[in-house]
Amino acid sequence: MKNAHEGIGRVWILAACLAVLSGCQKQEGPMESAGRNIDEAGDKVSRDVDRAADRAGDNVDDATRKAGESIERAGEKIQDAAGK
Repeated sequence: MKNAHEGIGRVWILAACLAVLSGCQKQEGPMESAGRNIDEAGDKVSRDVDRAADRAGDNVDDATRKAGESIERAGEKIQDAAGK
């Protein structure tokens, strides 16, 4: 029975230590806050640049397709004119 009481006592001591340590978290200082803000701003800029690059790529694809269609129509007109 003594061993059971010792085990329970150890559990209570461990629980008390964990409770005390969890309440001792260091508050974020101004440098940590500034660093976190810089990281968040960098992430936002990165996302914005990725979106802009995707849109630019889409625009280039559209322009290339339209140019190809125009060249094809011009080629057809040249062939029609040569055939007359």
